Amino acid sequence: MALLPEGELKRRFILDCTGCHQFDEAIALVDGRPRTEAEWADAIRRMLGYAGANTAFPVIGAGRNAEATASWLVRNLQDRRPAPGRFPGTMSVVEDRVREYRLPVGQDLPHDIAIDASG
Repeated sequence: MALLPEGELKRRFILDCTGCHQFDEAIALVDGRPRTEAEWADAIRRMLGYAGANTAFPVIGAGRNAEATASWLVRNLQDRRPAPGRFPGTMSVVEDRVREYRLPVGQDLPHDIAIDASG
């Protein structure tokens, strides 16, 4: 994520994409190499099919375009290849605490949950 330029495109990318999964080397690399623009576009189209603005689970904003996003990712990631065995921007594991909460309805999907004043 640190390789992507700051600004509105990155902000929207974070909102659209990282709400469902991390953006790490498991996503950015294929067989240890950076994804091609075509591979990015295919993956983004697949995600739009699952959670695009016109699906039953509209998590991704209406303005998300697979080809434009793929081009932006390749432009910002391809020339900044990682050293062997490490993808820049990955973070080391730090100790932290996780607090779990029950969902109001058991069948709900735990996406974009917000805890209100009553807990």
